[in-house]
Formats: sequence, structure tokens, C-alpha cells
Amino acid sequence: LDCATSDVAQVKDPVIAAALAIAALSRSFYIKRQCVEDFFIERMQSDSPSTWQILSWLLFHWFPQTKTAGWGWSRIGWSWPGWWKVAERLLNQAQKNFPEAAFKMLKEALVRMQEQRGCKHMFLKPPFDDLR
Repeated sequence: LDCATSDVAQVKDPVIAAALAIAALSRSFYIKRQCVEDFFIERMQSDSPSTWQILSWLLFHWFPQTKTAGWGWSRIGWSWPGWWKVAERLLNQAQKNFPEAAFKMLKEALVRMQEQRGCKHMFLKPPFDDLR
């Protein structure tokens, strides 16, 4: 599901619909991504499954578009380090009270990414090799 092309009204799961709507609004700059982050960080004190699911979908929708993928957030200046900084901020706050939920949130986002066309091998490359 891509927030740029999906019709939120057609999505039956209210959590996914909410995530699509929030992602679309933040990607089109109607609401600031930072405000969305702050909103969810304030709500990380509860163990609401919908909070973690929405955050997982947001990480997916905010992921920067790569050269080989036909999906992702294409924005000047938005890159892997920027996305990771957002993910790290959310995960650092989440892991304080709910480390399992934080891990699951990131895992679900990464699994969704890998299932996208053009991204089958995105996470198979080791992050470090002899040169790094």
C-alpha cells in the first residue's frame, strides 16, 4: 500500500487507513513530520497495539525512495540517514517502556519494505565488508 496512490476510504483496516492518511498528510507537508513524531512519542507510554502498528506503517511510508525502487518518499534532501534518524528517535523512546513493541515495529516496517517490488535484495547486502 502506497499512501501516494491508495484510496484511504477503500482500506478496511482502520489502523492502516489512519497510517495512510497521516503518511499522506505528512508527505505532502500539510502536517510536519516532526509534529507527527512528537505526537506519537507522547503516546508511547501506553501499550496500545494500534500506536505501534501506525508507527510501523509510517516508517514504511517515510522510507526514502531508492533509485531501483518504484516506491518510497521521493523528496529532495530526504535520504537513508534522515530516515534512520527518525527511526532511531522513535525507537529510543519506545524501547524505554516497551522494547518488544519497538523491535516489532521496526521489524514489520522492514518486512513490508522487502516485500515491495524492486526491493527484494535491499536488505540482503551486508552492511559491512572488508572495506568498511
